[in-house]
Amino acid sequence: MSYNPSTNTLTGTAYDLNTGQSAGFTLSLNGYFTPPGSGTYVFGAAGDKWRWTS
Repeated sequence: MSYNPSTNTLTGTAYDLNTGQSAGFTLSLNGYFTPPGSGTYVFGAAGDKWRWTS
């Protein structure tokens, strides 16, 4: 996972350890997180269940 302070977005890849499948994601943090300026940021992500629709 990486953070782009210019666009205030997180991007990364989620892996299913049971099937080996992966999916990329981009998440806008606008309205949820405002970077306080320069510095180091630490983000965490967790998942429980995924629901796929097509």
